[in-house]
Amino acid sequence: MTDSSNQLPPTGALAASWPRRWLKWALLVVIFGAGVAVGAAGSVLLIRQRIASVLRQPEQIPDRVVPILRHRLSLTDEQTEQVAAIVRRRYTALEEVRSEFTPRVATELRLLRTEVDAVLTSDQKDRWAIWCQRVEEHLPSTPAQKPD
Repeated sequence: MTDSSNQLPPTGALAASWPRRWLKWALLVVIFGAGVAVGAAGSVLLIRQRIASVLRQPEQIPDRVVPILRHRLSLTDEQTEQVAAIVRRRYTALEEVRSEFTPRVATELRLLRTEVDAVLTSDQKDRWAIWCQRVEEHLPSTPAQKPD
């Protein structure tokens, strides 16, 4: 009397199922890895976009900071109002400081661009101009420089 549950499948069938199992696991790992890569790249792009947005529109900083502080510090409604007033007041003072130094920074960057440009070949000048333009796009603008 033989027990059919202890019988092994034919060798050919067993051998054929192993590559399929391996392929399924390999495909699963590849799909998971692709998901991780896409998620990480998306996160980096989102963070860069948000930082660039804040740098281009610094007047939005108080409106963005207060909700973050409210959540992280568990502020009451009264505290939130007080903190919002403080942030707006200090932001105004910081903007005054920034408006004083931004023209000087712009002058120094213009001098840097001109002086480096003088030692470059024409091909290098083109690449330097593109690089400078990208850097300038990420710099905060003064109220006079902001587009309407």
